[in-house]
This record gives sequence, structure tokens and C-alpha cells, in this order.
Amino acid sequence: MVKLSIVVPTRNRRDTLHHSLRTIFSQTCPLIEIIVSDNFSDDGTQDYVSSLNDSRLRYINTGTRLSMSENWEFALEHCNGEFVTFIGDDDGFTPDGVEIALNHLDRSGLPAIIWEKAEYCWPDHVDSELRNICVMRLSKFGQQTLNSSTQLASVCSFKTCYSRLPCIYNGIVSTRVLREIRDKSIDQKLFCGICPDVLSSIAVAASIPQFAFLRYPISVNGASRHSNGTSCMRSNPTDKESAHAKFLSELNVSYPPEIQMAPSVSTCCMGELLIARQSFTGIVFPEPKYVAYLRALVRESLVSHRHDELIQSAKHTASLVGIKLPPYRCPETFQPKPIVAGRNRDMLTQRFPEDVVENIYDACQVVGSIATSAANVNDKFVPQSQATVDLAAKLRRTYEKAKRHVFQAFPNSNRQQTRKAA
Repeated sequence: MVKLSIVVPTRNRRDTLHHSLRTIFSQTCPLIEIIVSDNFSDDGTQDYVSSLNDSRLRYINTGTRLSMSENWEFALEHCNGEFVTFIGDDDGFTPDGVEIALNHLDRSGLPAIIWEKAEYCWPDHVDSELRNICVMRLSKFGQQTLNSSTQLASVCSFKTCYSRLPCIYNGIVSTRVLREIRDKSIDQKLFCGICPDVLSSIAVAASIPQFAFLRYPISVNGASRHSNGTSCMRSNPTDKESAHAKFLSELNVSYPPEIQMAPSVSTCCMGELLIARQSFTGIVFPEPKYVAYLRALVRESLVSHRHDELIQSAKHTASLVGIKLPPYRCPETFQPKPIVAGRNRDMLTQRFPEDVVENIYDACQVVGSIATSAANVNDKFVPQSQATVDLAAKLRRTYEKAKRHVFQAFPNSNRQQTRKAA
């Protein structure tokens, strides 16, 4: 029986896919299948994947260029696992991360689990100031149960990021739940919007009562030069060759007329909520809160490289729904906050040395070892009353295996941290 289907959608990203797959192949959990869903690449991706030797690996090809959502839908049809997770082809799993997540999912008995992912900017990130920067949480490890309707209401009021929903992109969701939601769609599609991770997380949250949240970096979100999200927020809108421009050119769906596309997470959330309300019958979603949405756009505009586009989008919505636009100011120039390395409360920001970390596989090794050390297996992360001996042993082996990366990258602070965790 396949416990988990790990789907890696990809297209013409063989350079990052290689390292992403390394993080997946290194997972010790045997009850998984790894599905590379190739969106008709022409860079040798098929030959590369075919050369890999792992019995858990399956390669599928769309046969023609599809939108991102269509590729995800195509991949979901090929999943045989009891649960499903999607991971980007420039993202990765920390060592033993999949088994840790599945252990917690089994103990919870819930249909979905999400986790506190780390963030890593590849050395080829479009912003040179962010290259090889990693951000991760170092405290409050453990698991809690979240109420789906409460979390969804908070997200749809623009108080919480959608990543706090049962998201298939930084979490694991029951295949049965996903297919039940798909069957309630008017066009028999789960990923019927523009941003498949955002729409599916809204739909899942509206369909299940509770889900598990694990404060541990099971995965690392990688931002490379290929990343659509990074390109959306930072690329020049006139650049027709950017990752985001290509993404937009392939869309076969659009947001309702009151939403004007903008480089904004809030725009994605509102747009996908409206599509979900139109597309799924028998599922109750929150009412759209336009006042809160406009306030969120104005807040985002103050910290955006593309301030004017967000304000224009807000004006567009305000005009169509008949709401007065909240006060806003136009900064003369955008001044990004400087990157401050070190620990701020429970968050660690660090620029990895490139001779130690140069891709997502290296970053996952370091993040996993730091987190394992900081969590202190017996006392903080997995209480002894809950943990199995096997799981505790695997975590200790993970730490020993990656310790050299940590000591090279952080020769002072982490030795001290390791002594405290010992």
C-alpha cells in the first residue's frame, strides 16, 4: 500500500529538479511514491528522470503545454497514495521529514497536516541581497490541532496567511478528501483557479473540521530564478520572458471582474476565494470581505517593489464594489529593509556560506540538523510519552549526519545551542 504520493510538478527546471529530488530520495519512509509530473519540458528532463534508479519514482508527461493548475490536476489523477503532498521543483524535504510528518499525522488521526516550513533563497535568486539567505523558526516545537473554520475565517479576513490553512503545498492532505472536493466542482476539477495551492487550501479548509499543525520544518521552500512567486512579486511587469509572464500567458481562467491581478498574496487569496465560491457546490465558504481586502492591499503596497500596481488594483475593486478606498500614501522610492542576520526572538535569519550551501539539498541538510538540535528530541519536539523509539533514533541519526554542515556554517552559536540541547 502506498501511504503518501509526493508530486513534483516541473517544466524546464532540470537544474533545480536534480537537487529537489535528492532531498526526496534521501527520505527513509518506504511507503511513498514519487511522481514527477513533467509539463512537456524540452530541456532533457525526461531523459534525466529516466536515468534515476529509485523504485519509488514514476515519471509522467502531460504531452502538451498546460497551465500550472492543469498540470497539478493531471498529476493528481495519477496518485495512488492514501495521502498527497505537492512540492516545488526548487523546494526540498529536510532529512526524515516525511516520516516525521506521517508519524504525527497517524497519531492525530486527522485528514491533513501542515508544518512550519523554512525559507531559502537560492544563489541565483533575482534579488542579489537575498541570495543564500535562510529563515527558520527555532522554538515552540510541537503539534497542535487547528479548527478549520476559524483559520479560514482569519485568512479570508486577511489577518492570517493562507499557509496556515491545510495547504497541499506545505502539508499532507487525504486523497479521499481531495477527490470528494473535486467531485463537488461544477467542472470536476479540484485545481480550477489560477493558484492551485491557494484555491485547494481554501477548499480543503471549508471541507474538514480540523487539521494538525506541526511546528517543525518538514520542508524548505526554495526561491530560485525559476520561482513564479518570486517573479510575480519582483520582476519587471514589461519583462515578457519572466517566469511570471510565462505563467500568465498560459492561463485559461481569470478572476471575477471585481479583482484586478496584482503582485499581491491578498489578491491571490481573494481571487481564489471568489472562484471557489463559484466552482464548488455543497461547500460553504466565507463571504468576501472587501473592506478588509482593500486594507490588506494598501498595507502590502507600502512594502512592495510594485506599489503602483497594488494601488491601481485596490482602486479598481473599490470602484466596482462601491467601497471607499482606505487612505494610502505613495512612498517616493521603495526602500527594502536591510537583511539582519542572527536570531530575533524565535526566528533565525542566516546567510549560508556558498562553499557550504549552494542548493536546496544542502539547505535542507542544514535546516534539518539545526531544527533537530534545537528541538531536543526527548524533551521538546516529541514528548517521550508519545514518541516511538524508532522515531527518536532516526532524529538522532539525522542530526549526526548533518552536524558537520551546521558547524561549518555557524561555528559559534550552534555549538552552544547543541550543548544546551544535549
